[in-house]
Amino acid sequence: MNSFSELIKNNNLKLDSYNLINEQHFDFFSRISNEINGKKCVFILDKKYLRKIDDSVVMIITTDEIYAGIEKKENIGFCLTKNPRGMYFRLLETYEKQAEKIIASTIVGKNCKIAKTAVISEKGVVIGNNVYIGENVIIKQNVIIGDNVKIQSGTIIGEDDFNIYSYANERIQLKHYGRVIIGNNVLIGSNCNIGQALYNYGKTIIGDNTQIGALTCIGHN
Repeated sequence: MNSFSELIKNNNLKLDSYNLINEQHFDFFSRISNEINGKKCVFILDKKYLRKIDDSVVMIITTDEIYAGIEKKENIGFCLTKNPRGMYFRLLETYEKQAEKIIASTIVGKNCKIAKTAVISEKGVVIGNNVYIGENVIIKQNVIIGDNVKIQSGTIIGEDDFNIYSYANERIQLKHYGRVIIGNNVLIGSNCNIGQALYNYGKTIIGDNTQIGALTCIGHN
């Protein structure tokens, strides 16, 4: 389990002013709408999300104003700050960096045709059988590709989505840590962008027998 105090102390983080109230340990950072098992740390910027707080939420990063309208419970802790979103993503990136695991070498199946100009990560990719990968295709880490898949020229798979946050007078593109899973018998047209999921437990999934036209951008969630 994780806690704010441990993340801040262990990584010598310099954060904007904040106030911890009834601090709780949590299993992972999450959007409040994610339905996965475990104890969640979330951020809330809009009062409309207060009705979505359930027993899985144990830490909330929010503002003083929103905190005033939340029902207080013994099993929920709070971090109050002026920029909840920025602090949330700064802590998320810190957590993911310290939790990075050893990544296995890339595996390529049988009867695959891969263009010489294609760039495939040497680690963290699994490619099935009878896969065609065209000119200038880029495949990054944490990508699983099924059988009988055709990926046409110029497509990028596993890129960080366009997710920007602001913190401490900086604008930062958020690194993504999840996976892309592409099923069997999939056709992906040229110059597409298939974005990686944000959280390490997340997935961007392209189901079996899918056809994706050229110049398509598909993001997480």
